[in-house]
Amino acid sequence: MRTTTSSLLPIPLIMLLGLLPIHGIQAQPDTATEVNIDNGPLMQLADGTRLYSTTPNQPSPPTSKSNDALPSAVQNQEGSLHSYPGDDASGPSISSSFYPLLEMATGAKTRYRKNLIQSPLTQNVLDNINTVAALAPDHPEAMFIKVGDSISAGGGQMSQFLSQLDLPDWTPDTMPWEFARDISAQEYLRPALEYFLTLEVPSRVFEDGHEQYYSPFARDSLATRVGASAEWAVSGDPAPLIQEIGAMHPRYAIVMYGSNDVNGYGTLAQKMDYIMRRFVPLIDNCISNGVIPIMTAPPLSGDHYDESITLGHLIRALSQDRQVPFLNYQHAMWSLPNHGLGGDNVHPTYVQYNQIAWFNPEDLDYGYNLRNLLSLEALQRMYESRVATPGPLDSEPAGYLGSGTLADPFIIDELAFVHTDVVSTASPSVYYRFDASYALEFRAVVTGQGNTDIRIGLLDAAMQPIASGNVSIEHALSPETCYVRVYSSGDPELTGGAYQFVAMDTDIQMPTVLQNFTVSSANGTVTLNWSASSDNQAVAGYRVFRNGRTYATTPELWFVDTDVVSGQEYVYSVSAFDRADIESYHSTLSHIVVQGEQPPVNHPPILAQVGNQTIRVGQPIQFTIQASDEDPGAILEYAASGTN
Repeated sequence: MRTTTSSLLPIPLIMLLGLLPIHGIQAQPDTATEVNIDNGPLMQLADGTRLYSTTPNQPSPPTSKSNDALPSAVQNQEGSLHSYPGDDASGPSISSSFYPLLEMATGAKTRYRKNLIQSPLTQNVLDNINTVAALAPDHPEAMFIKVGDSISAGGGQMSQFLSQLDLPDWTPDTMPWEFARDISAQEYLRPALEYFLTLEVPSRVFEDGHEQYYSPFARDSLATRVGASAEWAVSGDPAPLIQEIGAMHPRYAIVMYGSNDVNGYGTLAQKMDYIMRRFVPLIDNCISNGVIPIMTAPPLSGDHYDESITLGHLIRALSQDRQVPFLNYQHAMWSLPNHGLGGDNVHPTYVQYNQIAWFNPEDLDYGYNLRNLLSLEALQRMYESRVATPGPLDSEPAGYLGSGTLADPFIIDELAFVHTDVVSTASPSVYYRFDASYALEFRAVVTGQGNTDIRIGLLDAAMQPIASGNVSIEHALSPETCYVRVYSSGDPELTGGAYQFVAMDTDIQMPTVLQNFTVSSANGTVTLNWSASSDNQAVAGYRVFRNGRTYATTPELWFVDTDVVSGQEYVYSVSAFDRADIESYHSTLSHIVVQGEQPPVNHPPILAQVGNQTIRVGQPIQFTIQASDEDPGAILEYAASGTN
């Protein structure tokens, strides 16, 4: 069993990545103030397409192994950035014709509940992402780009999928000095991996004077940079995001900012409002260009856990509003040793440089390995739904209770609760109700979209004001009922508009790691037992991990796994979570081989149809009951009841 102490990096990860020969891919310098164009100038072709070129007169667009022609144009290539009037006087603007994006989702919107690592892929969501893709029908389905800070800019983010080496033929000791992948423990991802390896794109890095070509997995994206924030991605003319979209014509963008954003100045409320007003044009620039963004909640960052958690929920709310994929990387990282972060508490951990794309259970104790797995899984979901023979979609989760009026407020039925809505002259206020079942420090946050000035207020059960604020409010609640009002300031110079809303418990103290964890197997089942964890409030339950993935939740101190195969090895661990859904580090990994045959399944009997009879009142009823059972030697018992 691998110990977890080695997961902490002795030096900052980005320093290490800068030293590694990762296929010639190099991180951009932290001191850069503008995008580094390694392969010459960014060309503006006659048809409006922007491509990187090795010489001004010989543009080199991406090439396809299948010889499919790549697009010659991309939406919105005028070099302007999509933002909203009033966002920032120093920034670019856009006409009001862009606002229909706020209503792009067709029909009812799927709710993105807490705890899900991958947001639901329902028919509603699929219809919406197909609508987005239709805006740029000539973008290759196998093309994606990376958009983010140093966690995305370095070679640790997906570049290792480029290698053609696959275990078990190679081991860490015998592997050549280059990356290899091992997805054998997650074999279902292989079709998507092979599909997204079908394109070759320029890396932007020269080697011996020649431009190198790799798959999108290893491209050094124009929209990633060390030390960057979401504001950097959408600033400039053209902005780095627009440059990368124009160069690659992607179908998807894997987006993750936040680690640097939360380090800004100001209160939590000021930070959240500022950051989200940059995330809105970030997500909408992708959508308006026919690019499906896969939005990712950032990991916890240094001393800014509180801001990171709040930002992650707001990004979930915005992704839900736009009905695009959301990857809750932050939630998945909680139970990893040190939340999957290295010694600088910012960059994810990894086993060693050539094992970042290994997906065995022990490897998923490391932050980079987990992100690579989840990112590939997100692409796999898109591949299956849009390219391959579609499998079953997720069922539509339960929606929201209430309508948002004073008489019928939306019900805050979980923490953290996210929602999006619109305030306007016709509907100047939206109301939420929360029934606190335990004492907590309650936080409500609202961030607007566009030229808005939206306020928030907390009311008691009698609808009397308790607190108010421009962006957020915090208040200690005992078990009681309260209301949250989201409303426009009424300033005639400002519109109401759309907003993201989050209600959460501010508790971030982790439960203790559970002790006395044991795993045993008999009769074709696996039984897990452990001692109770403790928390500053209360432990709400336990999560069971099997083979590195979340498998089940239970309020008990035990779990029996019957969905196993005799003779097969499984790896288990367990974590505790509290009422604020803050999770403990998980227990040590335990390997076990299933012993004995699985118990026989007790099939229910099958009752034959009795048929219909018409009789007069008072006359006896006569009928024959026939039933069968798949289990050999089963003894059937019969009973009949009714009224006359």
